[in-house]
Amino acid sequence: MISGKSGSILLSARQSISIFGLWDQPRQILEWQDITSRSLTWRALRDSLELTPEQLRQVQPCVEDWVNRACITLHDLPDMTCFPVNPFVHLHADLAEVWCMRWSSDTLKQLSVTFDQLRAKGMTVQVMQHFNFTLGQWMNLGLTQLHVKNMDEEGVRRVFDMPKSEVLEVIENYEF
Repeated sequence: MISGKSGSILLSARQSISIFGLWDQPRQILEWQDITSRSLTWRALRDSLELTPEQLRQVQPCVEDWVNRACITLHDLPDMTCFPVNPFVHLHADLAEVWCMRWSSDTLKQLSVTFDQLRAKGMTVQVMQHFNFTLGQWMNLGLTQLHVKNMDEEGVRRVFDMPKSEVLEVIENYEF
């Protein structure tokens, strides 16, 4: 079921031949139905045909349709920030899978990942250490004073290399 209103894009001759072959010519337009009927993946469309994320979003603006029909993997997500695709919401990833991607805090923010989502997936103070983010980077993902107040003093010191009282003061006085 296609839930988003799909569109189309113009193709070059090389792109058309790559998708439709020599005998189904001339085809100058790529539509969502062409992608799904040929089981084309996001990665194949990006790498082999050199289509841009924005072009692909024009063909199908519904992220759920891309996830359900185009073999999207976690590795594709940083390339899909024009949607964005949230690894937890759309791909039902777990915390370990996201951590293994080694994405920066900026990439996580572009993917609409929040501190609360990370916590809901099981992030603890011990896990936070492995992300190697600064206090500002965690705040950019939504870390608040309430989160820090619920952490123990030693955990805060291990993650931020500062006493808990200083971390709370920084958060209180920080302006985005």
